[in-house]
Amino acid sequence: MKKEEIQAAIDVCNMWLKHIEQQAQHSIIMGKAASLARKGDMVGARKLQSQVNSQPVVFDGANFEDVMPTILSALDAQLKEETEK
Repeated sequence: MKKEEIQAAIDVCNMWLKHIEQQAQHSIIMGKAASLARKGDMVGARKLQSQVNSQPVVFDGANFEDVMPTILSALDAQLKEETEK
């Protein structure tokens, strides 16, 4: 397994983790917007909602399929190495 392949797999995983973090932040903002709307502050709610809508986050999961064999091989090799110690 090449070092470059492992690094590419790590990069894809880090992009996915960043995507998940952004989704969590958007969820928090939308929760605040919903709270404002329930209190009657539609202007504030729309402002927060537009913040999320203006920052669409898309993760191309197709890359995951390409790097999964590398990730699994690296983890398997690590496990075998630790087991042999």
